[in-house]
Amino acid sequence: MSLIGREDAGFTGICRAGALAAAVMVVGTVGTASAGTQTIYTSVQVPYEINVVSLGYQATSTREFGDHVRFAETYRDLSTVTVQMSNWAKYSDWSGSYGAGGYSVPITPNLYNVLNPLSSPSVSSLIATQTINPTIVWRPEDTAGCPAEKFMGSDSACYSGLAQFIQFDFTGTTVPEDVIFGLTFNTQSYGAVPTTVEGPYNSLNFGLSDTPPTVGTDVNPNVAFWNTSHAGFLTPGGPGVVNVFGPDTNWSPYTPAITFEAVPEPATLLLLATAAFGLGVTRRTRRALG
Repeated sequence: MSLIGREDAGFTGICRAGALAAAVMVVGTVGTASAGTQTIYTSVQVPYEINVVSLGYQATSTREFGDHVRFAETYRDLSTVTVQMSNWAKYSDWSGSYGAGGYSVPITPNLYNVLNPLSSPSVSSLIATQTINPTIVWRPEDTAGCPAEKFMGSDSACYSGLAQFIQFDFTGTTVPEDVIFGLTFNTQSYGAVPTTVEGPYNSLNFGLSDTPPTVGTDVNPNVAFWNTSHAGFLTPGGPGVVNVFGPDTNWSPYTPAITFEAVPEPATLLLLATAAFGLGVTRRTRRALG
């Protein structure tokens, strides 16, 4: 990432909030595994924030953005992948084309095997991909007392965007210890199939965390994986290549905000069920004999 291009790129720092705005959409409790699951990686900051630092895809000529991560814990059969987004679009700018509840845009996370994970990692074969068409909640309208194009949060600070979570079902996907993930969606000018039409998705950003993952490992905190068509956004002299989803340097301390949750593989579940059944039989037998 070029430090010169940070502001021009739409890579924008937002004041961290101590309170969560009521409008923030949270899918479940991100980063806290439900019964029978394990969080095997999360870089999402807790407590949740009204808005987060983020990377705008339209503003940075981005097709795909992600990272190389190493999973913790023992489960490797995925259940869900949850990403944190930041939406800067407000309803009043798009009321003639979209409803008051928000707008929809297809979003796709891709999971890849890692070539040479211990030295010079690069993207290998695709493990799995999922596309859904979620509703993106509008950020609140401008608030008097805040600068132009900003709203006041519940903490009385002013924000340009609204953080929200999108959850993807990856049931049936088994992953290795290391993966490279990438998130892609189409904007007016960028993506696999640009829309060629201006829309609120031009103001949709991938959220970033400025603290290390609390579960799992960001394998190289200084590196993110990025496909951008603008060479000026890549770190000069770094490994980044335009129009290629590959490593780019100078990203520390920022990492994409994402959570992976996994469940036991079927054989493990069968073993646990068998053990529980055997324990139950043993207890009943002892009661009968006693």
